Amino acid sequence: MVQDASAVSPVAHLEFKVAALLLLMLLLVGGSVLYVMYARGVFEPTQQLVLVSDDSEGVKVGMDLTFSGFPIGRVRRIELDPEGDARIVVDVPQKDAHWLRTSSVFTLVRGVLGNTGIRAYSGVLSDAPLPDGAVRKVLVGDASAEIPHLVSAAHDLVQNLTSLTGPDSSLSASLVNLQASTEKLKGQHGALGALFGNDKDARKLVDALDRTNALLARVDGIAAHADAQVFGTDGAVSRAAPPSRSSTRRWPMRAQP
Repeated sequence: MVQDASAVSPVAHLEFKVAALLLLMLLLVGGSVLYVMYARGVFEPTQQLVLVSDDSEGVKVGMDLTFSGFPIGRVRRIELDPEGDARIVVDVPQKDAHWLRTSSVFTLVRGVLGNTGIRAYSGVLSDAPLPDGAVRKVLVGDASAEIPHLVSAAHDLVQNLTSLTGPDSSLSASLVNLQASTEKLKGQHGALGALFGNDKDARKLVDALDRTNALLARVDGIAAHADAQVFGTDGAVSRAAPPSRSSTRRWPMRAQP
């Protein structure tokens, strides 16, 4: 049996329950927003730091200022000064402000892949703390700007290597000459052939040395024969008579007075 729709009783306090549900949703959304704001340090006491750069390309609102890889500040806004330079306003929580000193250096680094980072470097932590509202010049390092220079340098290097190792290059000629000298060193006359540049002149020197050695051998033979004739057992010196003894003269003795 089908029940009549008019017989269904209305839900009690329907408007109150819907309003309570909407209020609960609003409280949940508001609580989430407040938690996110608290997590991002919106309610923390901060001090201001102004970084001046010639170009703020790649810098966005909400970007972190890092120190030793840890975020210690956040970019709040980016503006132009009257001189046309970019002013990057950074909020630094006071609990992290002690890492920034008057001698700190700030860099804006653009990576090859387009990622940009703002970094702080404090070499001497014993210096005076950086005051609130300090204005500092940021050093810009663009790695992508060096790519055309690297490509040009690599192109020049390849051209130099090609001209250096080409068939008509000085290096190739030197290697050919070195190979020819090595072959001459392994030839019949060795280093003499490499020194004179041809085997004909080297052969002349070898023949001259051989003739000199033969002449010296003949001179040695003649000298040995002459020595045997003069100083040998049957030589002229041996056949000579021995020298006579010199006679001694006796003087008369004087009588003693």
